[in-house]
Order: sequence, then C-alpha cells, then structure tokens
Amino acid sequence: MKFRTNLNTRHNTSTVLLHTVIFLGIIIGSIFNAVYDLQSDSIILRQNIAPIDVKISLLDSFKSSLFIYTAFLISFALNGLFAIGQAFSILLLIFRGFAIGFSLSSIYISLGLKAVIPVAVTILPKLVAVSVIFVLSARESLRLSSKIFSFLFLSVNDEDIINYIKLYFIKFAILTVFIIVTAVAESAINYFFIDLFY
Repeated sequence: MKFRTNLNTRHNTSTVLLHTVIFLGIIIGSIFNAVYDLQSDSIILRQNIAPIDVKISLLDSFKSSLFIYTAFLISFALNGLFAIGQAFSILLLIFRGFAIGFSLSSIYISLGLKAVIPVAVTILPKLVAVSVIFVLSARESLRLSSKIFSFLFLSVNDEDIINYIKLYFIKFAILTVFIIVTAVAESAINYFFIDLFY
C-alpha cells in the first residue's frame, strides 16, 4: 500500500512538472510574439491552435488537427524507445507551449479584449484536452526512455521490459483514440461557432 501511494505521488508530481513545462513554453511563445509581433500563418508555429481560415470545411479542419496531433503522439512514442529520448520529449512539450503562447498572443494582439469569449469557447477546451493527452504521452515516453537508459548503461536488469514495451504501445493506442475524439470535437466546435466570433 505504501509503495502504491509513493508511486501515485511520483506520477502526480511528474504530471504537474510536465504541465509546468508546457506553461513555460506558453510564456516564451507569448513574449516572443509580443517582442517581434510576427503575424505568421506557419502551421509549424500555429499548429492549428487558433482558427485562421473561417471557410475551411469540417473534414479539412478535422484532418488538419488530426495530422498535427498524431505527429506529436508518434514523436513522443518514438522518443520513449531511445535511451536519450527524454530531452526530446521535454523539448516537444516546450515547443507545444510555445505554439500556444504564440497563437493566443496573436489573437489578443489582433482583437484585444474581444478575444476573451472566442478563445474561451473555441480554443481553451481543446487546449486543455490536448495538453493533458500530450503530458500523459510525455510521461510514458520519459518512463520508458529512462528504463531503457538504465538497462543499457547502468546495468539494471529489468526482465519485464519487453512486457512494459507492449503495455507502452497499448497506452499510446488508447491515447490515439482520445486524440481522435478530441480532433472530432474540436472540428465540430470550430464549424458551429467560428462564424460567430471571427
């Protein structure tokens, strides 16, 4: 019981820290855009966070979001398979946070306080959902990467590592289902509400 409590505490602590990493990226992205005032439509910078084309179809919106989210999930999953993948997973979270900060600051620079309701309705829900999924993905990636590092370089004998890797892919399959549902919900919200606000 004590071991399980300690394990849950570690998981909760790591989850909070990873959310903090995203928040750090948000601050960096916001400051970057405030200083340089870049009105960029780059998908790399915006990552479909803020709606740009109000005439985009429901299907195109879904495909665009799903492509970006799947690319992140695949990157997290691959990072976990390498002994030095931890750093890349952390950088991915910072990059995601940077894109959030960059996109939101662009909206507020353009619309001012009028952006509060549109952001709350069309953007904030998906940001929360996707951030949670990405944090869980990063956490699993970091755990497996650490296990592989210990196994290869610290001579830690982990007989269950093969089973752990199988469980790892099952977890990512579940996260993929969640990300598909999120992309569907996001596309529907954009489709029904975007004309009201933008």
